[in-house]
Amino acid sequence: MIRGPLTLGALTLMTPAMLAGLGLLALPILAHLLNRRITRRLLFPSLALLRPSQAASRSLQRLQRLVLLALRCLALTLVALAFARPLWIDPQAAAAPAKPGEPAGQAVVLVADLSASVRQSSQGLTASQRLRDQASQLLHSLTPGVDRANIILADDQPQPAYPQLSENLAGLAGEAATLKPSEARADLPRALALAGEMLRQSPAHDRRLIVLTDRQASNWQDVTPADVERAMLAGASVSLVSLAPEPGDNAAVLRVAASPASPAVNQPAHIVVTLANFSGRRMRLTGRLAVEGDPVQTHTLLLEAGERRAVAFDHIFRTPGVTRVAFSIDDDALNLDNHADAGVAVRDRQPVLILSDGGQAERFLRRSLAPWGDARDRYDVKTISSADAAALTSEAQVVFITDVATLRPAMAQALQQLLKRGGTVVMFLGDGAVQANVAALAPGVEAGSPVLADPPASLAPAGEWDTPWLDAFGPRSQRSLTQMPVLRYWSLHLSADDAQARTLLHFNDAAKTPAMIATPSSGGHVVLVNLGLDKAWSDLAASGLLVPLAQHLASVAAQTADSEAGPVVGEPLTLFAPLTQADAEREKNAVVVGPDGGVVSSAVIKLGASPTAGDLGVTATVPRTQRAGTYWLLAGGRPLAAATVRIDPRESDLAQQDEDRLKLLFASATARPVRATAADGGQPAIEKPRELWSWCVLAALGVLAIEMGLLSWWKR
Repeated sequence: MIRGPLTLGALTLMTPAMLAGLGLLALPILAHLLNRRITRRLLFPSLALLRPSQAASRSLQRLQRLVLLALRCLALTLVALAFARPLWIDPQAAAAPAKPGEPAGQAVVLVADLSASVRQSSQGLTASQRLRDQASQLLHSLTPGVDRANIILADDQPQPAYPQLSENLAGLAGEAATLKPSEARADLPRALALAGEMLRQSPAHDRRLIVLTDRQASNWQDVTPADVERAMLAGASVSLVSLAPEPGDNAAVLRVAASPASPAVNQPAHIVVTLANFSGRRMRLTGRLAVEGDPVQTHTLLLEAGERRAVAFDHIFRTPGVTRVAFSIDDDALNLDNHADAGVAVRDRQPVLILSDGGQAERFLRRSLAPWGDARDRYDVKTISSADAAALTSEAQVVFITDVATLRPAMAQALQQLLKRGGTVVMFLGDGAVQANVAALAPGVEAGSPVLADPPASLAPAGEWDTPWLDAFGPRSQRSLTQMPVLRYWSLHLSADDAQARTLLHFNDAAKTPAMIATPSSGGHVVLVNLGLDKAWSDLAASGLLVPLAQHLASVAAQTADSEAGPVVGEPLTLFAPLTQADAEREKNAVVVGPDGGVVSSAVIKLGASPTAGDLGVTATVPRTQRAGTYWLLAGGRPLAAATVRIDPRESDLAQQDEDRLKLLFASATARPVRATAADGGQPAIEKPRELWSWCVLAALGVLAIEMGLLSWWKR
């Protein structure tokens, strides 16, 4: 007995065991044989002339009985075939029959693009709805008991819905009906590699890969021919199903941040919102700014096609602590990126660190930044030595350096971490290991040897006075600075490879030696002031010019100092709150709350030193973020720290990859033509087999009708 489906060319019998019903053909044949008449020969001389006509009549009756027998057998054959459930398969698929030992049917793997951009809407439907509908239809079009399939869930960490190809097509269709796009960027090369591995493990001769995607250009540009080659899809037929045939206009709120990053209470600050227009035309946006859930400002903004702009809103924070700030715009093609928020750490005073090994220069600088020495000062100034790397806490975003020995590796590493957080280092060159320290913090600048100016030098009037580092100095202040005597300074040279370093001021010597340099470094800024604060170097401190210079540099550095843009969805996140030993004991029950207000169960919370500095506190690590927004480190409902996770900005660009390029990408690796369709029309990715049992029943009834009609006519 035949078990399982039976494939005959382009025809497949789902229940071939029912062909045993063909044994019923013996019944009409037996009836035909039993109805044959036994005749005797009797001679009637008077009827001898009728013998020829009688013989002809008997031959016609024999032919009629054979025709009726054939029709009855055909009817029974069609009925038995109907019970065998015949299916007509795509002739192209049937043209490549399975080799001996290979199972019949197809091995189908669906790669479901679950990137954040699949949440876009087009023509009244979201791409995710099209994804679910198309995936369900494709799985329902497969043949139960014959074909095997699986779904690759392509997000930032692709994985299959089932461990292997499965015959449970109904279960897979149920999985497909619940597919939801993530808020992360899909790792398409890894998803294709998983699909290729699954297809290679299948013994079926007919392997099919179907990619359901919105064809987002910024994502598919990451997929190279080498990625497709490594997926080893040779021998598989590839179909591309486009989920968003006509992407709409989209603008995005990329980021919300405060400037300074940690503003002081009752001090002017800015809330900086970064917006982008990813459409091909000008867009008018209505933006709404809210602080702690209360609307504070509403603005109408015009963004040109492709424009990205940072908009600053004036705001004064009235209470210290972590404050929630949010900005939103109207709905468009992708609503996921129309809102962004952040937790802003508001402090009583701006923290500033002075890194010095003692001496008169440190006292001048400290008194310039905090003349009162109490809460009336704008800056909370602390002094640490070059050997105390643990004292460089994560709170500090502005560090002044003057007269230090060679920076030890631990301190140099701590300063690099501060720069990576977007902090600023202002170094007054004076005594100490200047060459080594400059090389450690500003590799694009080379410090030579000290220059003894005789007669005393001065600053040249020409300079970058309109830059933020110097724009507070008017004409009178500029003249005062340029008339200040300088007794000693260091020879400095900018590397030709460092195009970002800028000479803000220079001396009036023949070499135009830089007197002040600002250079980006590791995400932050390093400002080199080629002036010593001791009397043996210059009259900067003695003349009182140090006060406005130090105050302004600290103010600009605090505004420039900004925490890193933050991780994107799918990346890990670390939150840290510095605490005293007593506070740390009370905050053992701290939790991390996600953007949806729920506790993040995967967060690991530890008490101890900061991962980037030596200060004591609570550190919370989320191994993998799954939603965009602000994550809060809470203890007893009180916010200790906050960090914002962004949607990858590339997901907001809905421009599509050219369909012909994608076809060529797969065709070059598979050596087979690639079929491309739209989810809402066009040729389906899989031709659904045509069920023939109903046609068999209708044909059997038709044959019986013909048999009965002929029998009735002949009896007349």
